[in-house]
Amino acid sequence: SINQSVLTIANGFILFQTSKTITFDTQSVSLASATVSNIFIAGSSSGVGGPPNVGTNILLLSNTGTTALHILNSLSISNGGAVRVTNSVLLVNGPGGVQDDGEIRLDSGSIVFSNAAGSRLTVGNKAPGTLIISNGTLICPSLDIGKTNASSATVRLAGGTLSLAGTGS
Repeated sequence: SINQSVLTIANGFILFQTSKTITFDTQSVSLASATVSNIFIAGSSSGVGGPPNVGTNILLLSNTGTTALHILNSLSISNGGAVRVTNSVLLVNGPGGVQDDGEIRLDSGSIVFSNAAGSRLTVGNKAPGTLIISNGTLICPSLDIGKTNASSATVRLAGGTLSLAGTGS
């Protein structure tokens, strides 16, 4: 779990040499101040897609209900990085959007992007990326899948809703 001082560190980077899960829940942070500018999550090259939990760093949003983790600009997930949302809300408000070269898993709750110009979700930006929606709602103005020749992407909608509800650019 994280406390307010670790949330400030998360404003820049979440990087560990061994696998770690940082949990954002009602017990770990002051939810009234759960706003950051940018988050970057990465692990080792044997992370997501490799053996389970080897070199993977996970940001877990768990059971915050309608109280959101609010990202003002961008969320970048690199190889070995993952974001998991369970009964929680993740808001991305800036033009930086989300670059997913790791894994995003929405089990329940919601991930909501603002309609800011340039705000988009890119799954597989420069490396393989994965988006799994098994329940919950993802609302974004624009979705790129496998953006470059060097990347690939997997998008799996097993339940829930994926809504492209804006203009993006």
